[in-house]
Amino acid sequence: MENKPELPLGWKWVRLGEVCEKIQYGLTATATDNKDGFPFIRITDIDDLGNIKLESMRYTYCDEEIFRKYELKENDILFARTGSIGRTFLYNGIPSKAIFASYLIRFRPKKDIVDPLLLFYYSHSPSYFKFIGEKKHTVSQPNINAEEYKSLPIPLPPFPEQKRIAAKLQEMMQEIDQARTACEKQLEAAKSLPSAYLREVFENPEAKKWERKKLGEVIKSTQSGTWGDEPFEAPKEEVYIVIRSTEIDHKGVISIKDEKVAQRRVKPETARKYFLKPNDLLVVRSGGTTGKIILGRVGIYLGEPDKYLFSNFLLKAQVDEKLALPEFLWRYLNWNKFLEENIPNLMRRTTGIQNLPMDEYFSILIPLPPLLEQKRIASYLKEKIDQAEKLRASIEKQLEIINALPQAILSKAFKGEI
Repeated sequence: MENKPELPLGWKWVRLGEVCEKIQYGLTATATDNKDGFPFIRITDIDDLGNIKLESMRYTYCDEEIFRKYELKENDILFARTGSIGRTFLYNGIPSKAIFASYLIRFRPKKDIVDPLLLFYYSHSPSYFKFIGEKKHTVSQPNINAEEYKSLPIPLPPFPEQKRIAAKLQEMMQEIDQARTACEKQLEAAKSLPSAYLREVFENPEAKKWERKKLGEVIKSTQSGTWGDEPFEAPKEEVYIVIRSTEIDHKGVISIKDEKVAQRRVKPETARKYFLKPNDLLVVRSGGTTGKIILGRVGIYLGEPDKYLFSNFLLKAQVDEKLALPEFLWRYLNWNKFLEENIPNLMRRTTGIQNLPMDEYFSILIPLPPLLEQKRIASYLKEKIDQAEKLRASIEKQLEIINALPQAILSKAFKGEI
């Protein structure tokens, strides 16, 4: 145990293999959904926190002799040897009569030598993950074997102290789990606020009285984008940033990040035809990445004029501002209810690409209150949604802090500081 940090008085360094027995690879077998078999724990059934995901549990068949060989006993700890290397699970008897799959290794802690719960918590500590990072190796995929796991160094306090620390850690982790759950609920509530504000505006009794016009009636011009060529060895004056569908997020916000933008070669005289102006709307009319690109999502460009181009998977629409406010239209066209009620019925697919027929899209009827009311609504929604976004960001920061707590606590625990 050379070069190990000094431990508190009475503690000692041991190896995992010294404090465990019944070290064994799991069973190679076929998993099924038939519950007549034995519960069959696989790597995919264990989450990052070491909890079993009962909803994904599958089953396997084997005779009694095989079952007895691989049957899990309470306090067995399973270590993943490939795939999610280092992931662990402390078996507490649920599910009952379970066996384990071949990509897992069983370690059974020796009674009165090491507390299973403390050992399990150590397998989530920074020191443990450092060990995994140093030991794992790759042939066809990253893996770590039983002999390497057996060499894991563990700082071990006297047995009564192990019990005390394990109980304290369990209490603290439960408090963290409760805080995380509460924070996640707050986050979900914050994420739902923008939709609630949009419903408040577009579904109130007054909104039913607004005039309806076809979307195309308030659009004075449309234009397809350009993609240009690869910019290899192109002179600087011929290289432009081209905004793509991927730069328009699920809220319709155009996000331009220098490290991810598409730079394309376009002749300056051609580029001038595709420059974006403030308040231009960009409609995602084509896309091939289901789930990442949402057909019909609309971005509003609020940046500098004559700086960026837009791709051929987007359609630029310039609003007739005598009839409609661009920001009002942008909010309405990105409202999830509008998208859900209209876009799926319009989508067409050709050679793996989803397309939006723009003539039909622009025939959709939209609510159109007077311009002054549009401005008031746009201002109100901006204020409320900006507040909701700040709240969401604040809660996400809190969640980051909560999620970092276990590692900080475990680091202290195995230095004898709790």
